Amino acid sequence: MAAYFQSETSTGLSRWASTLLLVGALQLAYAAYLVQLPDWSSVWVVTVLSLLVAGGYAAMCGLTFLASEQSHFVQMLELADRLRGGKASGWCLIMLLLTSLLSYFSARIAGRWQQAFEA
Repeated sequence: MAAYFQSETSTGLSRWASTLLLVGALQLAYAAYLVQLPDWSSVWVVTVLSLLVAGGYAAMCGLTFLASEQSHFVQMLELADRLRGGKASGWCLIMLLLTSLLSYFSARIAGRWQQAFEA
């Protein structure tokens, strides 16, 4: 992405970079939603969203481990150069772990807030 912004003759962002930007923007939008409505139900919504994102990263991690460079999926997302050296797999694994931890802790917080609300 840095090369895209530094060079005027760049070919454009890869599809995988655009997809990651979209997921990041979605997570930022839900973070703003949680800041505006700090309620136990809002935290459950963020928990479900982060679980869906973690599931997507888990699927991507499995596909990048198993897919070859000639795979239709890899060609569609323009990931062929990132499969070498395990860069895509490593990224997906790290993001899977982080979003899973976010889901776990937000579910614990939502549960505590819901119990406090019901009491």
